[in-house]
Amino acid sequence: MSSWETTALRLHGNVTADSTPSSLDKSLPLLPKRNAKARATTGVKEVSPEAKGYKTKGWKPLSLSTPILLAVIALTILLAVAVETLAQRSATQGGLALSPTLEDIPGYAKFSYLYVPTIIAVLYSLIWSWIDLDVKRMQPWFELSKDTGATGEGSLFLDYQYEFVALVPFKAAKSKHWPSFFAGTAMVVVFWALTPLQSAVLGTDVVSQTKAANIYTRSRLLPLSQQTPLFNPQILNTAYAIGWLNQSLPRFTTSQYALLPFYVNDTITPSQINSNWTAVTTRLSTELDCWPAEVGQDEGAPNSTFYFLNGQGCKGSMNFGATSKVSMQYIGFYGSPYSDYALNSPKCPPTKNSTHQFLAAWVKTTPVEGGLQPSYNFTAFYCQPQYYKQRVLATVLSSTFEPRFEALSPREILPTSEFNSTAFEFLLANGVEENIVVRDFPFNRVVEQTPRLNITNLTHPVSNMIGFAMAGHSIPLDDYSSFNTFTKALNDAHQYVFSAAISSLLMNETEGFNRTAMVEFHLTGVVSMDSSNDKDLAEEFQYDRFRLLYDHQAKSAKIAVEDIPFTTNESKEDTASKGYYEPVKPLVLRKGIGLLFIAVLIGAIVVLSYFKQQESILNGLHRPSENFEVLQLLENYIPTVFATLVEPLWVLLTRLLCVLQPFRDLWAGKAEPSHSIDATYTSIPPQLVFWRAIKSKHFILALVCSMAFLANLLAVGMGSLFNEAPATVLYPTTMRPAYAARFDNSSVYDLDLFLSQNLISTTQYSDHLYIASANFSSGTALPPWVTKDYYFQRHNFTSSNEGNPADTFSLEARGFGVNANCSAVPRFQIPVFKTAEEFPGGESLNKSFCRRQVFINNAARDIRENMANRTQGLSSAQFCHTLISGSGYTPCDKTLTLGWARTANAENINGTMHASMLICYPVFETAMFNVTIDRSGNVLSYNKTTKVEGELNYDESRDHTDRIFETYNRQWNTFNTLWQNDTVARDWFNYLIVVLNGSRSAIDPEQPVPNPEALRPIANEIYRRLYPIFLSLNEHLFVSNEKETPITVFRATKEIRIFMENASFIITMTVLALNTVVAMIFYSRSVAFVLPRQASRTLSFGRYVGLDGSVHLGIESDPHVVHSMQNATIRRFS
Repeated sequence: MSSWETTALRLHGNVTADSTPSSLDKSLPLLPKRNAKARATTGVKEVSPEAKGYKTKGWKPLSLSTPILLAVIALTILLAVAVETLAQRSATQGGLALSPTLEDIPGYAKFSYLYVPTIIAVLYSLIWSWIDLDVKRMQPWFELSKDTGATGEGSLFLDYQYEFVALVPFKAAKSKHWPSFFAGTAMVVVFWALTPLQSAVLGTDVVSQTKAANIYTRSRLLPLSQQTPLFNPQILNTAYAIGWLNQSLPRFTTSQYALLPFYVNDTITPSQINSNWTAVTTRLSTELDCWPAEVGQDEGAPNSTFYFLNGQGCKGSMNFGATSKVSMQYIGFYGSPYSDYALNSPKCPPTKNSTHQFLAAWVKTTPVEGGLQPSYNFTAFYCQPQYYKQRVLATVLSSTFEPRFEALSPREILPTSEFNSTAFEFLLANGVEENIVVRDFPFNRVVEQTPRLNITNLTHPVSNMIGFAMAGHSIPLDDYSSFNTFTKALNDAHQYVFSAAISSLLMNETEGFNRTAMVEFHLTGVVSMDSSNDKDLAEEFQYDRFRLLYDHQAKSAKIAVEDIPFTTNESKEDTASKGYYEPVKPLVLRKGIGLLFIAVLIGAIVVLSYFKQQESILNGLHRPSENFEVLQLLENYIPTVFATLVEPLWVLLTRLLCVLQPFRDLWAGKAEPSHSIDATYTSIPPQLVFWRAIKSKHFILALVCSMAFLANLLAVGMGSLFNEAPATVLYPTTMRPAYAARFDNSSVYDLDLFLSQNLISTTQYSDHLYIASANFSSGTALPPWVTKDYYFQRHNFTSSNEGNPADTFSLEARGFGVNANCSAVPRFQIPVFKTAEEFPGGESLNKSFCRRQVFINNAARDIRENMANRTQGLSSAQFCHTLISGSGYTPCDKTLTLGWARTANAENINGTMHASMLICYPVFETAMFNVTIDRSGNVLSYNKTTKVEGELNYDESRDHTDRIFETYNRQWNTFNTLWQNDTVARDWFNYLIVVLNGSRSAIDPEQPVPNPEALRPIANEIYRRLYPIFLSLNEHLFVSNEKETPITVFRATKEIRIFMENASFIITMTVLALNTVVAMIFYSRSVAFVLPRQASRTLSFGRYVGLDGSVHLGIESDPHVVHSMQNATIRRFS
């Protein structure tokens, strides 16, 4: 028994009441198996006024003492302040423990938000459990201590501590027992609001951060005098990569405008994350002002020649062939040998506006039946570019430097003193600068776009800017007959070429600029639930009023009973006539409830095990909602509520068992007082009875008590059980190969003709070289299905595939590649050749002729004797050529020779020359791969699944691959070996060596002949990387007239999934399993139901005067037999 019970027992041991037999006596029901009635009549003793008004200092439990309550209040306030502080800090900083990604959140932070709140809530609930228990147990004494006393129903028969926690506040409020109401309400709040909400108060999310930063570098346009040389084909090469190859635009630019760049000190953000830089800068842009041209024909002019008037004194003219179909032209004011037309003429004199204007025309020729002259359908117009600058607040992403802006002022004209628009427009119209300067090979000629335009069937030649206008568009040619469509295409082309040009015209600004910027970035972090039964006794005594008083004369406490007369003539049923009673059976101790409880526990184990299995199979559980609050409710609040529902049940079981255990021992017989009537289990919260139970060898009670304690651990485990993290999820879908994995015979043999038939500005096919150049120099993405090592067999989706644009797909695909297999020829002195050497070509050339020395001699002779360009003095020369430069079957062309030479006197053809060489004998490679691609076919990763083979699985495979190597090698040929005394790369191969090697030493005449062993890895890489690009641009080489079988591929998508924390899962499953085992043990053992009413009630048993005249306390004899005696009368009770 508790200390307060002991004290109360001592007090009410001295409470007296005179008793005489009377018909008004209250009957006390009989004990089990009692045959005779025992009556006790309690007379009513009037309470004196002195006793009514006397006040004395009473006793109360420690938990209800002022220091403890003040400490709990202070702790509550501190917890509230801590939560509010975290909330304010989270709101101010955007979160707590901010990290680049979920995986980067520190371990202490994960533990703090997953476990600590629930642990604190559980410990806090233990304190409230102690207070709540004592308040509920003291409630009857509070009622008895009132001046007017209390009814038996409202005092002696109260047992709130054995009621289900959630129901106590309602019952207490109905009876106006406010201490129990407030304590019970606090427990309900702690159990089902505070504890669950503590587990759900913290979660993870992506938050935005903004901090001030310093700009350490700004850019501005170069002075006008320095801009002119920079308007060269390198800008158009960049534009070609942007328009046709999807290369990213330069930093701080979009396809519509360019910003003057600024760079901030970005050390304030973690290196792993992207940030947004915001600062004031200048936006540069261009727009076309276009108007229709007046079209006509001069008298006497050819029928296919037309003039175009701009309405401002300019008259341009063009001639259209009678056999052409659709022609599109872009004619600038100034002309050059690289353009077919120009406006500059006596009929279009230079003016302030005309020099900046161009003529664009779309012409469709339609034959007229029976006539010699076709009809012409025109869409022609003049345009004049306008250039603007504007002060803006710009924001750029630190990883891509892609900008967006807010205007701070109206745009204004960009003056010609700041931007050389004339040089820019000359470049657009002619493809080269006005004053050509020798540059690296790709930038020394007009960009060849004709192969890209082949599918359009445009009449050749095609103007340079027409190619840029059509880049990236797949609309029919006839749509360009629309004035709006054609002008928009040209306007778009002008804008993205302008953006590419601005990026090459910048210099750092060193003074007089605003150094203030803002850095915004996103971090992931923690962001801010009786021998009669009770019914009989209640009916007997519910209308009697009881008072706890202090007898001043006797110096002891006493209970006074005031009888209240009946208001009706009905007499109460005499319960003493029953003779026997039905022992009380608390609901929670019944086996039916036990079975239900065990079923719930097993169900929870099964459900959580199923969730864990699904998490493993699905790589995480699906999120049921995207709403943050709903997810917190489902992932944290509800699991914690379940755990806090389990705890009150174990607490109630422990409380009941704490009361019943002494009687159980008494029922068993031979019980020691320390283990029965002197047991003090009810003086402390049920969770802390464990050690007392172990000491008394009440092991079942100890187990039940431990479950009540472990229920708090269950709340911790379930409150942190579900957590979110990004996961890659796989979904099956189907794709079909676009062609067979073998080469088409006719396509292979006609490849030379196919590549050369549409070339205009060059004599070599260069598309794969442009792509490689953009990839090597700017990191432009390779074409779909291409990597640096292999080209993979393209597959198409069999149906529209929905999903995230960032989804990836994994499939089995064949890869095609090459090993350049280059061998080094060390430095040697080139001999003077005395006789000419002839190389038979075509079918007559035998493979046995293709010997190593033949290749060396061929290259050496060309280097020494080529007179195409002879410099003077110290010079260098580069050689890149096949043995035979013709088309058709030339087996020696499968080998490519690279050479580098030096001489001190280039003008002396017989002088001393030294050279080194690489001779490449390519070997075809193919294998099956597990390939991962994005939705566009760009290869993200690949793993070889079969061994590499040298040919495909059909008879003509080796012959086909050799013929493709011959054509591929001929695209490297430099037709004239040029001696040079500078460091300009004059062929594609050496330019790519310069880009990859980062050095021009291989072509520098002042450097010694390069070591071929040092160059071999770079040469192998260049040759190997361009071959897959070459194949991807010529898919017609593969057999495509067969319908391939669809294959199953797996779509991988990034989703936020719900995962079960391993530590929390182990804790939860362990506690639930222990709960289940203990519940089975507890309910499988029979509980001795022997008491007529709950021993938890006040005055349920106590001292009495027996027939022997002695004072007795409860049951003190064994066996428990009350001797049957007639007319026995109890004289006193206490």
